[in-house]
Amino acid sequence: MSDYPYGGPPPGPYGQAPQPGQGLPPDTQSGRGGYSFGPFAPGGDQGSGSDPTQSSPRRSYPSHSAPPPVAPKPGRGPRALIIIGAVVLALIVVGVSALLVLINLRQTAINDPGGRATSTGPTASGATETAPGPAEAVTGYLTALSSGDAKEALSYGATKPAESSMLTDKVLAGAGKQASLTAVEVTSVEGQSPATVHASYKIGKEQVTESFSVIKSGDLWKLERVAAQVELGPIRTGSIPVLINGTKVSKSSVNLFPGSYTFSTGLKYVDYGPDSTILIKTPSAFPNTSQLAVRVNAKGKNAAVAAVKKSYATCLKSDDAAPPKCPNRWTSSAAKWRDGTADWKQRGSDPFKKAKVVISGVQAQVTIPLRVELSGTCTQGGGTGRCIGATITGTSIAVASLQTNKPKVRWL
Repeated sequence: MSDYPYGGPPPGPYGQAPQPGQGLPPDTQSGRGGYSFGPFAPGGDQGSGSDPTQSSPRRSYPSHSAPPPVAPKPGRGPRALIIIGAVVLALIVVGVSALLVLINLRQTAINDPGGRATSTGPTASGATETAPGPAEAVTGYLTALSSGDAKEALSYGATKPAESSMLTDKVLAGAGKQASLTAVEVTSVEGQSPATVHASYKIGKEQVTESFSVIKSGDLWKLERVAAQVELGPIRTGSIPVLINGTKVSKSSVNLFPGSYTFSTGLKYVDYGPDSTILIKTPSAFPNTSQLAVRVNAKGKNAAVAAVKKSYATCLKSDDAAPPKCPNRWTSSAAKWRDGTADWKQRGSDPFKKAKVVISGVQAQVTIPLRVELSGTCTQGGGTGRCIGATITGTSIAVASLQTNKPKVRWL
């Protein structure tokens, strides 16, 4: 029986059996012992279209035997091939998904009912950016007002208002403190350019629904109006200051963002009435300021009476028989009083218990009953001596101006 497991010695090189004691020649291509065979043999027939009539030196095994197994190279087994194939497939799927996302984004930018405008260049990822549309412009504007950012709110306007002295963070902060702007919601967009954006929001407890007109300015959408114009001419009276949320106004017309605004004079005794706060709901509004009227408040009325009473007391302390700018003036020619000797006294009850006060503009007219007695050195009928019992009675009127925090009194 042959020592070779297939029943006989393997064929030797060039079709001859090896000689006894001769080993298998080395594989010069792979560096391993044994012969190359089948499709792995160098120069073997691999279906390359070679001439079938030309013979080539190759070896074969009997038909009933299988070629010896070839050990797989590290990392190249069936499991590794399956993993590599799965990763490649995943990358292909991700690439297809990314392509679909980009296509969808481009399609959304084209068909966006909100009127978005695409930017002029691609992003770093290759996708096309979309600039804010009319809805986003309105939302951004209202959000800026809510956060008290006047500069940001102005940036959403197609043009900057010619008068912007009151469009500041300080004034806007006062508006938000009195009645904050909340619950911003854009409900719908109509038209192309100009587009009409319907939105709702709250200013304090007041629910507001507004339609904003938004126009295309280059690649951006801008609001046609961002502030309401307020006429102040009718409420100005003389030199009485006008302050809006604590900021002094020097012009007869100003622009104001939507919000709550309180008008004041900055004076203790003069204000703009009980309805001195107005609510500007939208930038397209025309606020009614007819209810704003300069008046002397309750403190002002009391201050006027107190100022007149102080002036009256000062007049009674005078040693002049006819003190200037006072109601107690002796004007009769029957007696001539020596300067510096007059002594004035009030007769009867306090006249200010029966004082009558009439307010006119920023002035208070105070009327009191007058009953005073004068004593002192006088000359009468050619003689000079101590004169007593000279009495002045009647009604005196004083006017107190409240244009400053220190009322000024003038006796008529």
